[in-house]
Amino acid sequence: MKLLNVTILEISKFLLLFNFVCLPIRGFSQTSDRFLFKVVDKTVSVRDLHFYLRNFKALDCAYPDSITYNYFGKNFIKDWQNFLTKLPEGTREISKYLYEKEEFLKKLRLFFKLIRYSSDQRAEITPELNALMIEAMKVNKCSQDIFYKDRLKTTFYQVLKVELYLKSRYGSQLSDSRNASSVKSSIDLFMESLDKQFHHEFYR
Repeated sequence: MKLLNVTILEISKFLLLFNFVCLPIRGFSQTSDRFLFKVVDKTVSVRDLHFYLRNFKALDCAYPDSITYNYFGKNFIKDWQNFLTKLPEGTREISKYLYEKEEFLKKLRLFFKLIRYSSDQRAEITPELNALMIEAMKVNKCSQDIFYKDRLKTTFYQVLKVELYLKSRYGSQLSDSRNASSVKSSIDLFMESLDKQFHHEFYR
């Protein structure tokens, strides 16, 4: 009987841990995840969009003058949130919705192509930069969702690598205002080339 009680206790602990791990992202049901598009060999789902929206917000919170945020525009986060909030459940409704959101989806796919490209450049996130970002997160009281224990989550580093790449390529061309508007035309040309270079496919 004692052995049985121990076994039941261990099973209960496992189920509790399983339920905790499978908790959905705030406002997002795990069962409603769906693949939306693919960039090269990376498939992007609704769940991925929630994660990367969180990461993009964190970058803006910790580093509001980032080239990445300035280039994609202040409405990018708002449009992203609205896109996820209004995303229908049914397959037919989603297909129609995606066609209606074509302009936003173009910006979104460019963002993920930029993530893919900058990841391929293998930009190094030094311990010093990592410490600075963590300190900025704490000082600016950014969301704790971006942390895993005492470090930043891996997917955030992918967004940070985008900023590192853009900074290395266009940082010296920025005007005194440090705003990306002064190099927007140059980035536009690069993004146009990247869009042609990297294959994408939408699941409608």
